[in-house]
Amino acid sequence: MLRPESYSVTMTTEAGFVLTSEVSITVNTGNTSPTLNSISDVSINQDIPVSVPYSFSDVDSSPNCTSSITVTSSNTTLVPNAKITKSGTAPHCSLSISPALNQNGTSTITVVVSDGALTDTKTFTLTVNPVNNAPVLSVISNQTTTGTSPQIVTLNVSDLDDTINCSTFITATSSNQTLLPASNIITGGTAPSCTLTLTPVASANMTATTTVTVTASDGDLFATQSFTLTANSSSTPLANPILAGSTPVSPSNVRSFNLSFSGTFSIGTTLTVFGDQNCSQSFGSTTVTIATVSGFSPVPLLVTIPMDGSHNLHVKQTDTNGNFSNCHNI
Repeated sequence: MLRPESYSVTMTTEAGFVLTSEVSITVNTGNTSPTLNSISDVSINQDIPVSVPYSFSDVDSSPNCTSSITVTSSNTTLVPNAKITKSGTAPHCSLSISPALNQNGTSTITVVVSDGALTDTKTFTLTVNPVNNAPVLSVISNQTTTGTSPQIVTLNVSDLDDTINCSTFITATSSNQTLLPASNIITGGTAPSCTLTLTPVASANMTATTTVTVTASDGDLFATQSFTLTANSSSTPLANPILAGSTPVSPSNVRSFNLSFSGTFSIGTTLTVFGDQNCSQSFGSTTVTIATVSGFSPVPLLVTIPMDGSHNLHVKQTDTNGNFSNCHNI
């Protein structure tokens, strides 16, 4: 509506009289539509929220940035309408858009401003670019097997944007190569249920463990889980050899001793002396095989002690069936 204007009107009658009067005229212009400025297209990477600024004008009313604005998405799988938040102080407004997780593609975003009667509409395109997602590998529980029996472990693995071939996608390593060498780890199965087949070798002790580390990799990103494999011996344990005595070989050579053991031994049983409590570090050729005696008999074994301090010796017996005793401190 424009302000009133005054005009002077003069009229002359047929009789020659002149009449003059002041007339006020007001012109109503009506409601003017609000105007949205153009909004540029937006491109972002997957799983990243974005803030989109925009502005509008209205010469005869005062729309705001929230209740006066309506926003819709053409692709609600990619951009749910509930994930669009309006904010700002007119005429400078903003849209906060959070695309759905792990989705990519395009959506046309339509913005409408209204003064309660008239509206203006603008659209822009939001492009969400795909990105590589890391594989997901579930926690693996600890495993126990007996002897050299294969242990099959099921793995739960997934990847949103890669096809999984269990044989190439999964790798595994063992911290104890003596118990579980790399060649005894086989991957297989069909995703998402991949498998590991673990075949331990005979252990020098009654029980041995290894930490198995499993990696799922798409060639760029990876996920890792670890678990413990415990291998219990399937052999029947033998009684520990008993040290019956030790005698220096000769007064001039006190480094070498004849150790005498007693126990229930069978022909073919071996006695081996070690320098550590795990019976993994032997003392040279300190092994004797019982060839002619059986039953409860003393067995001599020659051992040479390094002259570099005190030593704790351990002994283990093994029979022809692979049964063995504990690693025994002598």
